[in-house]
Amino acid sequence: AITDVLMFLYVELIARPRKYRIHNLFEVVTDHWFPQFLYFFQTLVKNAMFLGYTVVAINRCSEIFRFRNHFKFWCPSLIFAIYISEWLAPSIILGPLFYMGNHNFSLVPSPIGGILIRANAEFMKLDALQDIIISTACFLLSSVLYLLTFIHLIQQLPKNQSGSYFTSRMARNSKLNTPTDLIIFKCAFFSFVLFTPNFAKTIVLCRKKRDNVSTVMSTMF
Repeated sequence: AITDVLMFLYVELIARPRKYRIHNLFEVVTDHWFPQFLYFFQTLVKNAMFLGYTVVAINRCSEIFRFRNHFKFWCPSLIFAIYISEWLAPSIILGPLFYMGNHNFSLVPSPIGGILIRANAEFMKLDALQDIIISTACFLLSSVLYLLTFIHLIQQLPKNQSGSYFTSRMARNSKLNTPTDLIIFKCAFFSFVLFTPNFAKTIVLCRKKRDNVSTVMSTMF
């Protein structure tokens, strides 16, 4: 939730106003620390979101297949450590990529009247590559976990139903509160589905030539 709020605030207060020139707080600059920081922060938050939603998928799958030890395993200290790692790992990996060498981070005019963040071609290619790797890996892993979870939940649904509501009778071999688990599964899954457009974007990036990478990247921010 914290990561989602940070991404929402970044998009609504910084990314969208900059891209469409809603206000004049952003000016065209070349080889400056400010676009470098903006680019780094948006990439860091996006990667933290990918990792976070993957952890949610693992958590949902864990409750279904290891329900006896689920709450004991997912203790508050572990959750806190995982959340810190979701931010720390991308920071350690992205830091050298962004801050070693001169990549000419700039704010340049957009054809539609706004301002875009740009860097040199080599950096844009590396950024596209890391985005493809992490988004594709998280998307595929989460998809497999949600598919396994969904299949198991469907198999555990009680056979008797009353109208549109499940009866309280549970499957004989399961201690799960299956209707409730199904609702939680739906919430987690449809939050994850929102990342499908970004996965599609990475596929497009794979097919684009190097000179077109910066143009395609601008569709996201």
